[in-house]
Amino acid sequence: MHLGAFSIIFIGIVGFVSSQNPTNQDAMQVNFLKLSCPLPIREGVARNVTFTGSTLSYDLEHGIDINNNPANNTKDFVGSYFLCGEDNDFTASVTTKEYSAENNFGFPLGWFGYTSDTITAIVQKIVTMLTIMTSFLTPVNFNILGYTLGDLGAVATMAVITLYIFCYLMIAIMIYKVISPFSGVG
Repeated sequence: MHLGAFSIIFIGIVGFVSSQNPTNQDAMQVNFLKLSCPLPIREGVARNVTFTGSTLSYDLEHGIDINNNPANNTKDFVGSYFLCGEDNDFTASVTTKEYSAENNFGFPLGWFGYTSDTITAIVQKIVTMLTIMTSFLTPVNFNILGYTLGDLGAVATMAVITLYIFCYLMIAIMIYKVISPFSGVG
C-alpha cells in the first residue's frame, strides 16, 4: 500500500519535472490548444475570430450563405469549422462549410459532413488527451537536469524504464487491494 502511494508521488514528481523543459512546454501548449478547440458549428459563421493566449473568441452570425450573404432558405446556411494547432503550430483559424446542403432529392449531404467533422474533432480531442497523459506519465519525455533518455547509457535507460514499470506495478497492486473485497487494505 505504501509503495503504491510512493509510486504515485514519484511518477507525479518526475512527470512534473520532466515536463518543464521549453520544448515539451511548447508541445503541451499546442496540445492544450487542440483540446480546447471548439467543435464544428452546424449553422452559424464565426466572425471576428481573435486568438489571445490560449483563448479563442468569436462572434457568431446566423443565416449566412456560402457567399457571405444573408440566406432566406435554411438549406443554404453554412457552418463553421475550426482548425487549431495545425502542423503543431500555436495557431487557430476557421473555415466555412455547407453543413445544410441537400442534393436534388432532398438527401441531407451537409448533415453527413457535419456529423463526420464532429466525430473527427472528438476523436482528435481524445488522441490529444492521450498524448498529454502519455507525455506526463511515461518516460518518453524523461528530462532531469537536461539529461534525456538519449543521453543516458543503455543500462541507465533500462533502469529508468524498470523503475517506471515497478511503480506502475505497485500502483496496480494498490488499486487491487483497495477494490478487491477479498484482500483487505492491510
